[in-house]
Amino acid sequence: MYKQILQGFRRKAVPFSLWVGLFLLMISFYEAIWQTPYATPVHFLIPALLFCLVTVVICGYSFVSYEYRLMHDHLFIRLQLMGHPIKAKVIALGNPECILVEGCSIGSTLGRGKQHYYLPLIGRDRYCMLRYRDRGALRYLVFRPCSVLVDMIRLQLESERASRREEKEERRKKRK
Repeated sequence: MYKQILQGFRRKAVPFSLWVGLFLLMISFYEAIWQTPYATPVHFLIPALLFCLVTVVICGYSFVSYEYRLMHDHLFIRLQLMGHPIKAKVIALGNPECILVEGCSIGSTLGRGKQHYYLPLIGRDRYCMLRYRDRGALRYLVFRPCSVLVDMIRLQLESERASRREEKEERRKKRK
């Protein structure tokens, strides 16, 4: 069993971002008061909207975390909000059509039908995509496991393929 937890931004980032945003709003306000050439409502609203957007994203990521667990031949992925599980996914790595695609870029992971189980802007690990069949449909799961977890998943998939090859060879020998 292996467990990896991706936690969102640390809560210390929230007050820092608020201070930076207030500083930018203060500068915009003073530009409006002093009647500078750039003192228009648009120039005041742009930093305010950007500040609100960044603050909401940082606050949201402060409370979100993902947990990846590899247990024997199953990969468990859970989305947690403030420590409470919200969404979970179980993938059987023993599925013959299960393929791990390593080192994906952001452009290749965006698209229809792909489920994202990672926190953007957080972490140094590379994106990985797991292609598997669930209930007859081909599904794609994008996540950011550490290198140890990637190696363990790759070994598990290779051992499953090797055991399937051995079973096929034994069946062929029995038929002859």
